[in-house]
Amino acid sequence: MMNTQKIVAVLFLSMVIFGCESESNSGDMDEIDEVPPSINLTGIDTSLEELTAVTINISDSSPAVTTKVSINNDQVLETTEKQFTYEIDPFSFPTGTTTLTIRAEDENNNKAEVNRTFELSKLLVKIADNVSRTNPEFVEVFYAVNTMDGELLGYTDAVNRWDTVKIYAPDNFMVQPIILTSYMLSSAVGPAFVATSFSNIVPGTDFFPFQENAGKRTANNAAAFDSNVGLNASFNFSITGIPFEPEAWEFRGFGSRYGVISNPTVTPNGTDFDYSVTFGYRSESPQDVVITNGSFANLNELVDLEYFEIQALENQSISYKDLKKTENFIAIQIPETIARGSTLRLDGIKENNNSPYDDFSHLLTTGFEANTSPNNVFNLSIPQINGFDAIRLTAGLNLADNGKKLISSTIGIEDIVVPSWDASLMGNEVTATGDFDLISIETQSDLNNFVLEESFRWTYFTPKQNAIAIPFSLIEIPEPILQNPKFPNVEQSAMSTTGDLTITLESFSEKPSYEQSLFRNEYEQGRKGNEVSLRIPLQN
Repeated sequence: MMNTQKIVAVLFLSMVIFGCESESNSGDMDEIDEVPPSINLTGIDTSLEELTAVTINISDSSPAVTTKVSINNDQVLETTEKQFTYEIDPFSFPTGTTTLTIRAEDENNNKAEVNRTFELSKLLVKIADNVSRTNPEFVEVFYAVNTMDGELLGYTDAVNRWDTVKIYAPDNFMVQPIILTSYMLSSAVGPAFVATSFSNIVPGTDFFPFQENAGKRTANNAAAFDSNVGLNASFNFSITGIPFEPEAWEFRGFGSRYGVISNPTVTPNGTDFDYSVTFGYRSESPQDVVITNGSFANLNELVDLEYFEIQALENQSISYKDLKKTENFIAIQIPETIARGSTLRLDGIKENNNSPYDDFSHLLTTGFEANTSPNNVFNLSIPQINGFDAIRLTAGLNLADNGKKLISSTIGIEDIVVPSWDASLMGNEVTATGDFDLISIETQSDLNNFVLEESFRWTYFTPKQNAIAIPFSLIEIPEPILQNPKFPNVEQSAMSTTGDLTITLESFSEKPSYEQSLFRNEYEQGRKGNEVSLRIPLQN
């Protein structure tokens, strides 16, 4: 009995010892995670000047990883996400050498760290210089940025047209709306000063996308302008048997928004005349071309409009008898007394869903005067031309009402209505009323004759406001302009009191952003939607 108990005790003790050794051996076999997380960082370069999104990817076998983001050793973010984006706003950190640090730690206390050092600056604006330089040797161009109360923040010159202009903020700049101004000083025909200001701009604004959407040249789309790839194909077109001698530019037509006519010639052929012209177009996106005799000295000649739709973009010739005469006309009304210099333009529109601008064919432009009826309304008969998605009617009317000017541009032929907008000047403040979207104030040495011994024009754009102080004397002008020999008599104090003041109010049926609206004008017929602009002289 005793032996049996001893045997059982020995077996039990052996099992306990074996079990303990097994547990010990099992623990030794478990793998201990000693691999630190892997950090992948993209989107950062050696310099940073605008809002920049940095993408961080963390790879680790642990289900939980804590990642901390620091800039110059100051923590700005902590997250357990393994993939995330952090936006670096340069206006939130000091200018100069800057270090971005990413630290990741998994649940086993394995740590990893990645550092990126870059030069940080605070870009206020970026814009492509599109200021015209007819005589570059006599022209200087500057760009400047001011606060809304006029304090000068920085400026630079633009030596060549098409330069990319960048202006940076001083390190102590507090984020606030700014004013961007371009200045042109010219001595080609007497000293001239031309300035354009865009107010209420968000610091860090890149104007390139807005300029490009408006068909302006920037460094991004320079090839389309410089190498003429926009018009990389052409064909010859002629009209024979014209019973009168046409002017060289009597017939016109555009197949797309960038189309042109080149080298028109008129050749006698017995008692008749032949007309030849070369059309340029984009081979990658050809459009129909409509040719019209669309240049008239008198609006009454609209009934004589003749046109031909060219559908095959290849060398061809037609007889003058093949031109179509418009048989259908749309009657519209134009209110108010019309003064000299009023114009009307028709464009055929082809819809382009891939662009903020439609393709268009220039059909006709004509100046006109009209005898008003007793109720101050007269009718116009506008020719109806088929083959387009729509017709844009643009009228520039000089109104006899205190020198006002109306530009009405509509998709479709509609009655032209003068909007019920008004503006008045009291002291140094303009008050404007009406349902408009954009406002601009202009001071000019002479509205009717800009070529003077000394002249200046300064236009100031701002989003809609019902009251605005005349800004010109408030905006600090850079010293190189004030002291420039090309325009020796620029005086800061004179800007609000010298010259004629006008205000222009504009509205858009398809509301563009404020920045986009700054690059839209009456000559860009391919733009979408209806637009109205009313220019009002200001008098105290």
